[in-house]
Amino acid sequence: MKWVKENVKDGEKILILRVTPATFYRDKYGINRDKIVDFWYDLEEVSTPDKLRTFYSKKKISYIMFSYGFPDEMEIMKYLKEYRGNEFTEVVKFNLDENYIYIYKINSAI
Repeated sequence: MKWVKENVKDGEKILILRVTPATFYRDKYGINRDKIVDFWYDLEEVSTPDKLRTFYSKKKISYIMFSYGFPDEMEIMKYLKEYRGNEFTEVVKFNLDENYIYIYKINSAI
């Protein structure tokens, strides 16, 4: 979340998927609530690539942060980790106790 505070500018938003406790660290680092949209367990709104695109376009999301390291990974998480197209650019990857946290820039973001 320190990366979010230092890199997500005014007018930008980050979608956080399965990174806990996002709200605790948002408050700890004093990050504006309007910059973060987060989902912990229920990812139905973004469960497919098409749903994800619709969601980030509608909500004007600039970045996606997601955790990859749970044994019961959802399909959208696998898609994001294995993604090699032009829709996203990997910005940074962190390894926290064998739980990988990725941050992607959405190339089509406003």
